[in-house]
Amino acid sequence: MPLASITVDTEFADQPAADPLGAADEILAVLSRHGVKATFFIVGSWARAHPERVLAIKHEGHQIGNHSYSHCALGRMTEAGITEDLIACRRVLADLGIETRPWFRAPYGDLTHDTVDVKKAISRAGYQHVHWDARGEDWRPGSRGEEIAQMTIDDARRCWPRPAVLLFHSWPDAAPRALELTLSSLRSEGAKFVTLDQVGRRQMAIGRLRAAVGRAL
Repeated sequence: MPLASITVDTEFADQPAADPLGAADEILAVLSRHGVKATFFIVGSWARAHPERVLAIKHEGHQIGNHSYSHCALGRMTEAGITEDLIACRRVLADLGIETRPWFRAPYGDLTHDTVDVKKAISRAGYQHVHWDARGEDWRPGSRGEEIAQMTIDDARRCWPRPAVLLFHSWPDAAPRALELTLSSLRSEGAKFVTLDQVGRRQMAIGRLRAAVGRAL
């Protein structure tokens, strides 16, 4: 059975959007209708501005990860600054009763830096980075839900049989429609939707099985 993990980067809009908070609410509604649990990577400053929406995500049973406090590109920060930024986000969400560790996604998914070991800085804050396998670039102005969904679905298919991590954003106008179409299409192909924690447990189980087989040979 192919696996797909829905992730939603939850942040302030950085492109024109008619109703960013309304889109976030619609995404929650779409996930609820399909009975799918996602992983929301939440920016700390967004959580501080909208605690009621963070609590709504928590109430729906979704996993919540760290998306930094400032959403500043890590390549512009010092090693200490990166660690401090992640810890600041963790504290905001901890005040809402949410543990975000161990999952972190860098702003823009970018870990490049001229002088700093970014992964080391992330590890010092207690996290490991999660990239994505499939995305429809829902943030592009004028994108249509159908186009976003098709790009995401095609990427997911190329990733299988490995679990496919799918990227959406909380604020684009077309994101809820794209998510709806993606969930319907992949489910019709037999996909099972899992959180990152479930993906991690599966991969650890496979690793233990392979180790046991190796010892038996």
